[in-house]
Amino acid sequence: SRVVDPSAHKKVTFLLLHTLRYFSTASSDVPNFPEFVFVGYVDDVQIIHYDSNSRTAYWEEQTGKLMGSQKRFKDNIETLKQRFNQTGDVWTHTEMCSHPSV
Repeated sequence: SRVVDPSAHKKVTFLLLHTLRYFSTASSDVPNFPEFVFVGYVDDVQIIHYDSNSRTAYWEEQTGKLMGSQKRFKDNIETLKQRFNQTGDVWTHTEMCSHPSV
């Protein structure tokens, strides 16, 4: 029989990094495009989608929060349109949030 020395084995450690990204976009007066769209990705794989036309999301519990975000984004666009005295023009407002893994 052969005796194996445990110290002879190399320890291999893998560090897995993932990226979580969210995109929120609001628009005004864009034909055939929702007023609000929210998508989330992990490592470039879409994990959630919500838009103001379909009002459905992969995670149903998030729908209420996203409807609140939809209102906030729409209010922000309306405020900007009033401040710059511009109506009828196409407006978009986008936020991106990225969380690299630790």
